[in-house]
Amino acid sequence: MRLQRIADPGSIDVGLIARSIANGAHRVVLQFSKESAYSPSILEDVNLACRTVGVKVNVRFWAHYGSQLAFVGRLHGLSALTLLLGGRNNLEQLAHDGIKHLEVLRVRGMNTIDLALFPKIEDLRVEDQVQLQNLNLDGGPNLRAVSIWNCKTFSELQGMRHAHRLESLFVGKTAIEPDAFLRELPANLKQLSLTGYRKRKDDGLRNRIDSLGYASAKYMEDIYP
Repeated sequence: MRLQRIADPGSIDVGLIARSIANGAHRVVLQFSKESAYSPSILEDVNLACRTVGVKVNVRFWAHYGSQLAFVGRLHGLSALTLLLGGRNNLEQLAHDGIKHLEVLRVRGMNTIDLALFPKIEDLRVEDQVQLQNLNLDGGPNLRAVSIWNCKTFSELQGMRHAHRLESLFVGKTAIEPDAFLRELPANLKQLSLTGYRKRKDDGLRNRIDSLGYASAKYMEDIYP
């Protein structure tokens, strides 16, 4: 058992979550699909679970359209957060100084991701964001892995040379111009994939990246080891 999902829980048994991890679940997802699902008492339990189990507890907000999520910053134990579906323009309401793992997946209207809202972020996955045109890595000095997939208007990844801890970078199905991109790679990068063009171009890029000494970066379908 690798992943356990608990949807809109009426109560949270922290001991059970801890035992699930001990018995082989590599993460437990607490998924909330509506505002009425997270009462103050549930949020207290979520916070306790995050503090007790750590990054292997992922809190996921699913299909939230403009919902107020400012309470996220008060979940002090939270370190892994997913925003899936729903709609909003930015992540300002979710600012959190303890989040290390962040996923932003198919959120309608998302045009800005400010990594400075998450100063401890280490792993970032962004997927299916049609309005997101750029991302600045300067706000995430602790980034280790970044995955950007199927963001068709995305054309600029800024601050790469300053991303001194970045080791893995996967970029696919974007509007990135490869030549300019490859001139800006961070010094400590070990794994790199740039794909999603046509097959011939993809093959040429892979050969070029191999010649630069980088291993292939894997698509970050799951950012948790």
